[in-house]
Amino acid sequence: MKKLVLSVALILSALNFCLAQDLITKRSGEDVKAKILEINPGDIKFKNFENLDGPTVTILKSEILMVRYANGTKDIFSASRSNNTSQSFDHKTVFKLGSSVLLPTGILAYGAKAGVGLNGSIIAPIATDINFVGDFGVGAFFAESSSIFSIPVLAGIRYENNVILGFSIGLNTYIGGGDTSVGFGFSPQLGYSFGKIDLIGKYITSSHFGFPFNYISIGTYFKL
Repeated sequence: MKKLVLSVALILSALNFCLAQDLITKRSGEDVKAKILEINPGDIKFKNFENLDGPTVTILKSEILMVRYANGTKDIFSASRSNNTSQSFDHKTVFKLGSSVLLPTGILAYGAKAGVGLNGSIIAPIATDINFVGDFGVGAFFAESSSIFSIPVLAGIRYENNVILGFSIGLNTYIGGGDTSVGFGFSPQLGYSFGKIDLIGKYITSSHFGFPFNYISIGTYFKL
């Protein structure tokens, strides 16, 4: 009798162990026996049920059709839901540095020729593909009598999803000919991201001494 009770207990224990597993069904049709550890907006972390002491595995929700949990409940991931969760934006702030060629326009073009600039940007995501941008830098224009320096400090909003489109506003300081002037600056921006390298064109406009001192900036930025 004791052997029978012990056998039944072992069978029930083994059955409970088997039923305690989660089951992940991939879109490919593959079933994965798992012990789910974390469910995040874009992925699921789990241990392989047949190797619970092994490494933690991460799978994108876009690859999952359904999850059956050990308690009998289940989640079904539609294609649209999977795609939306996998595209959740990264909150990480990014720093970029670069250089640019400067082409003066308007009044500035009469006193200066082409110039060069050193630029920096701070990118902070605020929504999917929408970023807050802080731009700063220094540009030097080559003039016949003396050099003219531009020091813009701007902030704005930028859409970035390969194509880059945005604007920024702030202050632009000009130094040249013994004079210094600080004016309101505005800069529409258009560019394209090639991964770690961005190519961006900007039109920077500001007013000094009652005249518009404007120029075009064409630069490359590298993510740090």
